[in-house]
Amino acid sequence: MDQHNTQANLALEENIVESFQFKLVMSCAIGSILSVAVGFAIGGAEWLYPAILTSVLFIGVAAYTNKLLRQAINDRMNKHAELHREQEQKLAQAIEAAEQLKERLENNKQTLVHAEKMASLGQLAAGVAHEINNPVGFVMSNLCTFKEYIFFLDRLSKQLLELLGSLNKAEKSNHEKLILDIETTLKIEDLDYIISDSNSLIEESLNGGVRIKEIVSGLKGYAHTSDQTEDTDVNELIEQTLHIVWNQIKYNCTLEKDLTPIPSLRLAPGAFNQVLLNLLMNASHAMEGSAGTLTVRSFMKEDDAVIEISDTGCGIAEENLKKIFDPFFTTKAVGEGTGLGMSICYDIVTGYGGKIEVVSELEKGTKFSIFMPTKPSNDEEGTNIDSKQLKQA
Repeated sequence: MDQHNTQANLALEENIVESFQFKLVMSCAIGSILSVAVGFAIGGAEWLYPAILTSVLFIGVAAYTNKLLRQAINDRMNKHAELHREQEQKLAQAIEAAEQLKERLENNKQTLVHAEKMASLGQLAAGVAHEINNPVGFVMSNLCTFKEYIFFLDRLSKQLLELLGSLNKAEKSNHEKLILDIETTLKIEDLDYIISDSNSLIEESLNGGVRIKEIVSGLKGYAHTSDQTEDTDVNELIEQTLHIVWNQIKYNCTLEKDLTPIPSLRLAPGAFNQVLLNLLMNASHAMEGSAGTLTVRSFMKEDDAVIEISDTGCGIAEENLKKIFDPFFTTKAVGEGTGLGMSICYDIVTGYGGKIEVVSELEKGTKFSIFMPTKPSNDEEGTNIDSKQLKQA
């Protein structure tokens, strides 16, 4: 086989190797070492030669070894590349998790700072309530006494005027100057109006004093963090809580109240006040700017006392309803809520063997229903609610 034919055959063999995947065995009667090297280079696996030269054997072994080495290097590089990609992915996930943890720690830090402020505010409210209670008592006592004085003066003035009108001319002449002074004084103001208006002013002041006492009483109950249970009138707690929050919620809604008599419940009043306060404030926030209706009901359903607080506000999205009682979950802007209010409500209610349910529809409103057992299964004096949690919402 001459040199030209050998090169043509090698070119043909190269095309064949590229087109098909099979083991190529080359054979020729005569040939140079260069031809053998080219044959192996294009993919030949074996070379049949009548008299195998040592150099030909070395070339074949070297070519095959080089091929295996290249394959091993490629495999190793591919594995390293895959490992590198996996490590980069894990690193990215770790960085993302670290960022989320950092954000959560920052939120928790803000929550703890806010909780500490609220705890201090609760202690301050208790002190202020105590300090206000005493002077309010003085004022109301004095107003009651003053009301009695006005009644006495009203009666006396009428009697004196009646006496003045019964005097004859001779008797009036003996006291002409005094009678003239009295008539002049009566012309300055309407005595009947003064007496009537004084009574109205005193009555309004007494009503204001009663209102202050109710607010103070509510603040003292709210600031009370004892977890000791007692027989509690829940309707009275509702009234107290409404007195506390009414000044804040009255601008957002009108109140509809339907409280029916229910048995006393064994619970800690301060803790349950916290539940009512959170639900009422959340309802008010949901109706902000919409002039909605806040409805508060209490009634019996079988052996459970039910307290319902519903609003006609913005409602809660369906995807958030399942998370609403999770700690630190909130839909409010940063700094406006701790995300603990509803979680604490859930813990307090379930701690007394009750349950709390919520139904809501966007743009129509939300209703929270609290079911409290009136026949507790045990007589334990206490609850599993930590009193330190009560003022964190």
